[in-house]
Amino acid sequence: MAPRQLSLLNTGGPHTVVHDVKAALASAVKDSKESREQVLDRVNALARRHGIKLSGSAGLSQAMFDKWLNVEDDSRVPGIKGLVLLCQALDTIEPLEAMARAIGAKMISGDDITLLELARAQQESKRL
Repeated sequence: MAPRQLSLLNTGGPHTVVHDVKAALASAVKDSKESREQVLDRVNALARRHGIKLSGSAGLSQAMFDKWLNVEDDSRVPGIKGLVLLCQALDTIEPLEAMARAIGAKMISGDDITLLELARAQQESKRL
């Protein structure tokens, strides 16, 4: 894959990625129809179902969950598995999109995937 030129207009990047990911997580929790405790319970249930240990044997604690969501604290960041479980529990890819934006990339999901695949197929059929 060829290197990609980053936009000068993009204010995010590697220097803000932790803040941006945590802000996206905090926003998703806030926008959720569930309480923080319910979201945490769902994350822990997903972790148990998939055999992922996020913290102690009791699962991810409320205190650690709150630290993961605190945009002012960049020392406590969810690991990759924790981030995936949070995204799954909150039904969002926005935190992952924040990571992608840091390197000048973009993520797509849902109908955009279908649209992209159809456009590629149409482009390929025109070449033939």
